[in-house]
Amino acid sequence: MNDRTAPGIEVPALEWPDEGGPRSGRFDDIYFSSEDGLAESRHVFLDGIRAPEVWTGRHAFSIGETGFGSGLNFLGTWAAWLETAPADAVLSYVAIEGYPLSADEISRALRPFRQLETYTQQLIAAYPDLHPGFHQIKLSSGRVRLLLLFGAVGKMLASCVGQMDAWYLDGFAPAKNPDMWAETVLAAVGDLSGPGTRLATFTAAGQVRRNLERAGFEMTKAPGFGQKRECLRGTFTSAPPTPALAPWYRMPEPVAATARIAIIGAGVAGSALANALNATAAEVTVYERQAAPAQGASGNPVGLLQPRPADPRQPYARFQTEAYLHTVRALDELSHANAVWKGHRGIVSFARDDAFLERYMTWLRDGALPASHARIVPSGEMKDVCGIDIDRTGAFFPRAGAIDPAVVCHALLGDTQCRFESKVTELRNSGGVWQLLSDEGFLLGEADAVVLANGVEAKSLCPDADLPLHAKRGQISLVEATPQSAQLMVGISYGGYATPAIGDTGVHVLGATYERCANWEEETWRQLKEGDHQQNLGLLASRSAELASLFGDQVRGGRASLRTTTADHVPVVGPLFSDASYISAYGDLRHGKPQNRYPSATVLEGVSGLYVMNAFGSRGFAVATLAAEILVAEMFGLPIPTEKAVIEAIHPARFLVRSLKRR
Repeated sequence: MNDRTAPGIEVPALEWPDEGGPRSGRFDDIYFSSEDGLAESRHVFLDGIRAPEVWTGRHAFSIGETGFGSGLNFLGTWAAWLETAPADAVLSYVAIEGYPLSADEISRALRPFRQLETYTQQLIAAYPDLHPGFHQIKLSSGRVRLLLLFGAVGKMLASCVGQMDAWYLDGFAPAKNPDMWAETVLAAVGDLSGPGTRLATFTAAGQVRRNLERAGFEMTKAPGFGQKRECLRGTFTSAPPTPALAPWYRMPEPVAATARIAIIGAGVAGSALANALNATAAEVTVYERQAAPAQGASGNPVGLLQPRPADPRQPYARFQTEAYLHTVRALDELSHANAVWKGHRGIVSFARDDAFLERYMTWLRDGALPASHARIVPSGEMKDVCGIDIDRTGAFFPRAGAIDPAVVCHALLGDTQCRFESKVTELRNSGGVWQLLSDEGFLLGEADAVVLANGVEAKSLCPDADLPLHAKRGQISLVEATPQSAQLMVGISYGGYATPAIGDTGVHVLGATYERCANWEEETWRQLKEGDHQQNLGLLASRSAELASLFGDQVRGGRASLRTTTADHVPVVGPLFSDASYISAYGDLRHGKPQNRYPSATVLEGVSGLYVMNAFGSRGFAVATLAAEILVAEMFGLPIPTEKAVIEAIHPARFLVRSLKRR
């Protein structure tokens, strides 16, 4: 599963001596002490940052590590955290690794540490596929958030957003891996630190010490472990560094750890957010206008979860891939107790046309997805994959598949408190508390923070921020299966999509139309249109007349729903804002003044405690679970599990900022 051929992933070139742990052939150095690697880790790193004293009484604590290696430092810290930290506290552990080991290699390396076996097994079970970028996994019911950054240390540090409370500087010796200890790298460590941030490292090299002092740390020497005479420990004593995000994209003050949080909307966005928040100490309530979850855009009888390969050089394309991989892991976990997947796993994509398929293949060769998640299938082998003959070459995604949207939303919600048949029509702030009101002015509930995950209806609840949300009507068609089409085993995607026959109903879902819906409040969009059925059938025929002939044309019904989009087809995820305060603070952005001349968005008057997670279009099930983790990190001031460019690309204020830059 952890493919060693993934482009962009460097092979660690391991050697396995008869005694001791693995050794890097590339750097001619060991991963941990052959005397007692765990004791060394505890002495150098846990003792080095003065744990557990350093996190006593903290609801959240963040540790950054350069050089994840075998994961030994992480496992030792995880165990210590569970033993000593408050039961409702969250550990965020951000580890950068340029030469990641596979799950099998980590398992072998950690085999001698029997006292950590339970933790090792959990780590291996959750370990991500080897692919460049950000990978977040949650352990111990969310008490531990491990964010793995696979890539060159300097690049990953520069793209990271968050302030660490402590650092472990590991990796191989400075003389053997000087790039890890370069002045620019250690300066970036300082940029992600704050007053009082602790630091520990096994090396006592003079150049490393001087680079860390230039980065803002006050350094001291301490006794080393075993045969090593000394190691280094430090504390960040400089002024707080300039935040990574532009002033207009900076996050507000974090909400309290035990805050009351209201989520409006129980589609996939609201359900995914509830699931992410349930790992915190917050009191979460979901308000939904319908009588059950997944009744709107998330309410089709079946959906296709599939990746969207795109140019991996583009930040948002990388985000979509990371989100898809995150979702596959999340749904596989949910599937242990819920019938999330429908039928055989896998989806075949023919893209929109041959030119687009060629770009697919180029992107896949360039590393848009791990090799274990995608392969090109020639037409002659298509029946083995699909169950039917298809006269075209396509891309096969073996871990994608058809899902049951209602089951997914119910599973994500779990035991979250839900208020169904509760339509919120007004938000009113009273003394810093948000009141959620109904049409009749009835108080539905109160909250310290509110998240709008209710599609285009969010526009009416945030009048201070003119969000450019658009409603798009989509209609699916239920087409009666023929003896030939009933042999289809996996979903197919071709600009539209067709599912295998659903259960005992004997129908395929074909979809979906996509048209702007200006008068969405009138709800006439719910009426099915015969022309849209013909459009769905016609799209299939335009891609492959032979394939269309297998399906036939007997439509037995359909369903229409609204999807919410933005002008740039990118979701809005983050804190809401006041148009007036932004225009006042940033009205002259077009003049190109340096960013440090502008106030931070965190000090502007206006909306406080309002957030939005919205406008996923037709991609909600593919990206919502990671978007939810991003928003939770933003709300609670945790390290954000995506790169800086993505945070700014999905920020709700981006449209206004772009407009101000053009004026």
